[in-house]
Amino acid sequence: MSLLKPLFPIHDRPEHEHDPIAIGAVGGSGTRMIAQLLRDAGYYIGSDLNEANDNLWAELLFNRRSIVVEPRADFERLAGVFFARMRGTLVVDDDVSALVRGLSQRPAQYSVEWLEKRADRFLSEKTTTARRLWAWKIPHTHVIIERLLECHSGLRYIHVVRHGLDMALSGNQNQLKLWGSVFLSREVDVTPADSLAYWCAVQRRVNVIAASYPGRVLTVDFDRFCRDPHAVSEEILNFCGCTLSTRALNAFAAKVVVPESAGRFRNVGAVGFADADLRYVESLGYAVG
Repeated sequence: MSLLKPLFPIHDRPEHEHDPIAIGAVGGSGTRMIAQLLRDAGYYIGSDLNEANDNLWAELLFNRRSIVVEPRADFERLAGVFFARMRGTLVVDDDVSALVRGLSQRPAQYSVEWLEKRADRFLSEKTTTARRLWAWKIPHTHVIIERLLECHSGLRYIHVVRHGLDMALSGNQNQLKLWGSVFLSREVDVTPADSLAYWCAVQRRVNVIAASYPGRVLTVDFDRFCRDPHAVSEEILNFCGCTLSTRALNAFAAKVVVPESAGRFRNVGAVGFADADLRYVESLGYAVG
């Protein structure tokens, strides 16, 4: 990727802009409901979404292993293009078009056709006024969140955490396949044991990042959210610095249910989890018996 001049001073943000919000997690943790809460509160979360409220523009721009070693100038250029698109201020010139089109020719788990469709929608989006409230959700945001927090002085991050043993037994192991060897510094197998090891590595890393950026990272326990959606939703909205009417909040909370998969680990025998990983899950307040 060629080094291109930034669209704007990336550490600055427009005066009108509220703190933008990024949402991430290990895949399958319930992030779609958190994104829907912000959407109900008036946040723009993108115009190219799937049923899970994933921002497919972020999928195009950031979901590849090479992103973690992207040179700083290139990463900031890419983040700047994404931020400008989300706030509605992107000027699509030849450089921007070449950058985005180039990414559509680098298939990983998606076809070139799928990526080109994302690029088309990204480049053709029309806006007339800059947006004050914007956020996005893509589970693997946590992979690059430290770089993003450094890029944008007002960005805040919501990290959703679901019981590690339930996650280890989930059918959604896409992150383990793509990022497992990066986080664990070894080859991985798509097994419950390696899935739990990955989950532990992610949570440890996010905790370190949260300590480095005090007040800008909120960890949301999805299991608690399902048990008490009203209270946890208020905590999320307070973190974001926004409000939702009592009626709207009640309506949202009424849609939250405990998933049938909650506690599924209790119905499965021993699957070779490492003792250290089980101890870590327990240290976070989750029962492992």
